[in-house]
Amino acid sequence: MQHLRIVSTLKSRSLISIPVAGNFGLPANVTEIVANVTIVGSTALLTLIVALRRAWGPLAALRDRRVLTSTVIAALALATNWTLYVWCVTHGRVVDAALGYLLSPIGMVAAGALVLHEHLRPWQRGALGLAFASVVVLAFGYGQPPVFAVLIAASWTLYGVMKKRTSFDALTGL
Repeated sequence: MQHLRIVSTLKSRSLISIPVAGNFGLPANVTEIVANVTIVGSTALLTLIVALRRAWGPLAALRDRRVLTSTVIAALALATNWTLYVWCVTHGRVVDAALGYLLSPIGMVAAGALVLHEHLRPWQRGALGLAFASVVVLAFGYGQPPVFAVLIAASWTLYGVMKKRTSFDALTGL
Protein backbone atom coordinates (compact mmCIF):
# COMPACT_ATOMS: atom_id res chain seq x y z
CA MET A 1 0.00 0.00 0.00
CA GLN A 2 2.96 2.34 0.53
CA HIS A 3 3.59 2.56 -3.23
CA LEU A 4 -0.03 3.66 -3.74
CA ARG A 5 0.42 6.51 -1.25
CA ILE A 6 3.59 7.66 -3.02
CA VAL A 7 1.93 7.59 -6.45
CA SER A 8 -1.14 9.37 -5.06
CA THR A 9 1.01 12.08 -3.46
CA LEU A 10 2.93 12.65 -6.69
CA LYS A 11 -0.30 12.83 -8.69
CA SER A 12 -2.00 15.26 -6.33
CA ARG A 13 1.02 17.54 -6.30
CA SER A 14 1.19 17.55 -10.12
CA LEU A 15 -2.49 18.50 -10.40
CA ILE A 16 -1.87 21.51 -8.20
CA SER A 17 1.51 22.60 -9.56
CA ILE A 18 0.81 22.35 -13.30
CA PRO A 19 -1.95 24.99 -13.44
CA VAL A 20 0.05 27.31 -11.20
CA ALA A 21 3.15 26.77 -13.36
CA GLY A 22 1.08 27.75 -16.40
CA ASN A 23 0.56 31.13 -14.78
CA PHE A 24 4.32 31.73 -14.71
CA GLY A 25 4.67 31.73 -18.47
CA LEU A 26 5.31 28.08 -19.25
CA PRO A 27 4.08 27.28 -22.76
CA ALA A 28 0.90 25.34 -22.11
CA ASN A 29 -2.71 26.16 -22.85
CA VAL A 30 -5.76 25.08 -20.91
CA THR A 31 -6.59 22.20 -23.25
CA GLU A 32 -3.07 20.75 -22.99
CA ILE A 33 -3.07 20.97 -19.22
CA VAL A 34 -6.49 19.41 -18.74
CA ALA A 35 -6.08 16.75 -21.43
CA ASN A 36 -2.53 15.68 -20.62
CA VAL A 37 -2.27 16.11 -16.89
CA THR A 38 -5.73 15.50 -15.56
CA ILE A 39 -7.55 13.28 -18.05
CA VAL A 40 -4.71 11.16 -19.49
CA GLY A 41 -2.61 11.23 -16.32
CA SER A 42 -5.52 10.48 -14.02
CA THR A 43 -6.83 7.69 -16.23
CA ALA A 44 -3.43 6.02 -16.37
CA LEU A 45 -2.81 6.41 -12.65
CA LEU A 46 -6.27 5.26 -11.57
CA THR A 47 -6.15 2.28 -13.95
CA LEU A 48 -2.82 1.32 -12.41
CA ILE A 49 -4.21 1.62 -8.87
CA VAL A 50 -7.35 -0.38 -9.70
CA ALA A 51 -5.17 -3.05 -11.36
CA LEU A 52 -2.83 -3.24 -8.37
CA ARG A 53 -5.80 -3.55 -6.02
CA ARG A 54 -7.48 -6.02 -8.41
CA ALA A 55 -10.68 -4.03 -8.01
CA TRP A 56 -12.23 -4.51 -11.44
CA GLY A 57 -15.42 -6.09 -10.08
CA PRO A 58 -17.36 -2.90 -9.29
CA LEU A 59 -16.93 -1.71 -12.89
CA ALA A 60 -19.46 -4.35 -13.98
CA ALA A 61 -22.13 -1.94 -12.71
CA LEU A 62 -21.48 0.16 -15.84
CA ARG A 63 -23.64 -2.33 -17.77
CA ASP A 64 -26.64 -0.65 -16.15
CA ARG A 65 -27.71 2.26 -18.41
CA ARG A 66 -28.61 4.48 -15.42
CA VAL A 67 -25.21 3.96 -13.76
CA LEU A 68 -23.38 4.48 -17.05
CA THR A 69 -25.31 7.70 -17.76
CA SER A 70 -24.65 9.06 -14.26
CA THR A 71 -20.97 8.17 -14.56
CA VAL A 72 -20.61 9.86 -17.97
CA ILE A 73 -22.37 13.02 -16.74
CA ALA A 74 -20.16 13.02 -13.63
CA ALA A 75 -17.05 12.67 -15.80
CA LEU A 76 -18.13 15.55 -18.04
CA ALA A 77 -18.92 17.72 -15.00
CA LEU A 78 -15.51 16.96 -13.49
CA ALA A 79 -13.72 17.70 -16.77
CA THR A 80 -15.64 20.98 -17.00
CA ASN A 81 -14.70 21.81 -13.41
CA TRP A 82 -11.01 21.15 -14.04
CA THR A 83 -11.07 23.14 -17.28
CA LEU A 84 -12.70 26.13 -15.59
CA TYR A 85 -10.25 25.97 -12.70
CA VAL A 86 -7.19 25.76 -14.96
CA TRP A 87 -8.55 28.55 -17.19
CA CYS A 88 -9.10 30.81 -14.18
CA VAL A 89 -5.62 30.18 -12.81
CA THR A 90 -3.84 30.63 -16.14
CA HIS A 91 -5.79 33.80 -16.93
CA GLY A 92 -5.28 35.60 -13.64
CA ARG A 93 -8.74 34.82 -12.24
CA VAL A 94 -7.52 33.01 -9.12
CA VAL A 95 -10.09 34.79 -6.94
CA ASP A 96 -12.86 33.38 -9.15
CA ALA A 97 -11.41 29.89 -8.75
CA ALA A 98 -11.11 30.25 -4.98
CA LEU A 99 -14.61 31.70 -4.66
CA GLY A 100 -15.94 28.83 -6.78
CA TYR A 101 -14.53 26.26 -4.41
CA LEU A 102 -15.85 28.27 -1.46
CA LEU A 103 -19.30 28.14 -3.04
CA SER A 104 -19.07 24.40 -3.77
CA PRO A 105 -20.00 23.11 -0.29
CA ILE A 106 -23.02 25.43 -0.28
CA GLY A 107 -24.08 24.01 -3.64
CA MET A 108 -23.58 20.46 -2.41
CA VAL A 109 -25.72 21.00 0.69
CA ALA A 110 -28.42 22.76 -1.36
CA ALA A 111 -28.40 19.93 -3.91
CA GLY A 112 -28.60 17.39 -1.10
CA ALA A 113 -31.72 19.10 0.23
CA LEU A 114 -33.40 19.96 -3.08
CA VAL A 115 -32.40 17.10 -5.39
CA LEU A 116 -31.61 14.20 -3.06
CA HIS A 117 -34.34 15.16 -0.55
CA GLU A 118 -32.06 15.17 2.47
CA HIS A 119 -33.54 16.89 5.52
CA LEU A 120 -31.83 19.95 7.00
CA ARG A 121 -32.43 20.88 10.61
CA PRO A 122 -33.24 24.52 11.35
CA TRP A 123 -29.76 25.28 12.65
CA GLN A 124 -28.27 23.71 9.50
CA ARG A 125 -30.47 25.95 7.35
CA GLY A 126 -29.24 28.92 9.37
CA ALA A 127 -25.61 27.88 8.88
CA LEU A 128 -26.24 27.49 5.15
CA GLY A 129 -27.78 30.97 5.03
CA LEU A 130 -24.80 32.49 6.88
CA ALA A 131 -22.35 30.74 4.57
CA PHE A 132 -24.23 31.98 1.53
CA ALA A 133 -24.33 35.52 2.96
CA SER A 134 -20.56 35.46 3.49
CA VAL A 135 -20.00 34.39 -0.11
CA VAL A 136 -22.30 37.19 -1.32
CA VAL A 137 -20.25 39.71 0.71
CA LEU A 138 -17.01 38.34 -0.76
CA ALA A 139 -18.45 38.42 -4.28
CA PHE A 140 -19.56 42.05 -3.95
CA GLY A 141 -16.17 42.93 -2.49
CA TYR A 142 -14.54 41.35 -5.54
CA GLY A 143 -16.14 44.01 -7.71
CA GLN A 144 -17.32 41.94 -10.64
CA PRO A 145 -19.91 39.23 -11.18
CA PRO A 146 -18.53 35.87 -10.03
CA VAL A 147 -19.51 34.07 -13.23
CA PHE A 148 -16.62 31.61 -13.22
CA ALA A 149 -17.02 31.00 -9.50
CA VAL A 150 -20.66 30.03 -10.00
CA LEU A 151 -19.74 27.79 -12.96
CA ILE A 152 -17.02 26.06 -10.93
CA ALA A 153 -19.41 25.52 -8.02
CA ALA A 154 -22.21 24.32 -10.31
CA SER A 155 -19.99 21.83 -12.13
CA TRP A 156 -18.64 20.48 -8.84
CA THR A 157 -22.16 20.17 -7.44
CA LEU A 158 -23.36 18.34 -10.56
CA TYR A 159 -20.38 16.00 -10.25
CA GLY A 160 -21.26 15.29 -6.61
CA VAL A 161 -24.94 14.62 -7.33
CA MET A 162 -24.13 12.28 -10.22
CA LYS A 163 -21.52 10.42 -8.16
CA LYS A 164 -24.09 9.97 -5.39
CA ARG A 165 -26.37 8.18 -7.88
CA THR A 166 -23.80 5.44 -8.50
CA SER A 167 -22.74 2.66 -6.17
CA PHE A 168 -19.01 3.16 -6.72
CA ASP A 169 -16.53 3.85 -3.96
CA ALA A 170 -14.38 6.98 -4.32
CA LEU A 171 -11.52 5.36 -6.24
CA THR A 172 -13.66 3.34 -8.64
CA GLY A 173 -15.90 6.32 -9.28
CA LEU A 174 -13.01 8.45 -10.42
